[in-house]
Amino acid sequence: YPFFQEIEKSVHELLRPDQDGCLTYGWSSSPEINDCNKNAILPQSNWELSLLHYLYETLLYFEKELGISSSYYAETQKQLRPYVRDKDGAMLIAPGLPYSESHRHFSHLLMEKNLGLLTPEHDLDQLLKDLAKLTKYGTAEWVGFSFTEMAQFCAYALDGKRAISYLEAFEDGFIETNGFHMNMDFRHKGYSSISSYAFTLDANIGFIKACNDLCLYSHNKAIAIFPNAPEEWKREGAYFRLHAEDALEVEGSYDKQ
Repeated sequence: YPFFQEIEKSVHELLRPDQDGCLTYGWSSSPEINDCNKNAILPQSNWELSLLHYLYETLLYFEKELGISSSYYAETQKQLRPYVRDKDGAMLIAPGLPYSESHRHFSHLLMEKNLGLLTPEHDLDQLLKDLAKLTKYGTAEWVGFSFTEMAQFCAYALDGKRAISYLEAFEDGFIETNGFHMNMDFRHKGYSSISSYAFTLDANIGFIKACNDLCLYSHNKAIAIFPNAPEEWKREGAYFRLHAEDALEVEGSYDKQ
């Protein structure tokens, strides 16, 4: 709680009311958007809004847990702009900038499975709209970590079969024989148009995270065992032992049919 309080003090110093009275920074962006050129400076992006809402949601959570009565964080959060959406309700990158072409980052959806501000038990329709938009524009400009991120999105949106398909594509096209993730479609298998050769580690961790998400959902005191397991797991058998929130150890299994 003290850590987040100090972060809020620093952030609040940078926020100013815009023409609508909403608190915002003087400028905004979204990771690697527009290839980091001069057009990467945007109106307030969903990436930025997600982090601001997460900051105040977290502070309000701590106040509730600690029995602290204060209106400051709640009133400040009310001054934040809502997430920006298109006419169909899908998340935009920023006002006037839709996700309208393949891109390696899905940072405009940070409020979903990454920060857990939108959840499958309450916001599944929203998750499915955004998943459909990512699918529509394909994988041509994705790199390896995009596939493991997408697998996590599919798992979060309760589509285990599709999650497995993205994990299989990642393993097939982006992993060297020594297990290293090479980030690009270096085998030229057509998963992506980006085919150079650059070693990274993060996507391997994302692969494990997607596997864990297929086994266990744990968020805001809710737990689901095998919330989106693919049918072959149910047929062939599966077992996990993982830690949920609050260090609770959870086991689950399917017996082979």
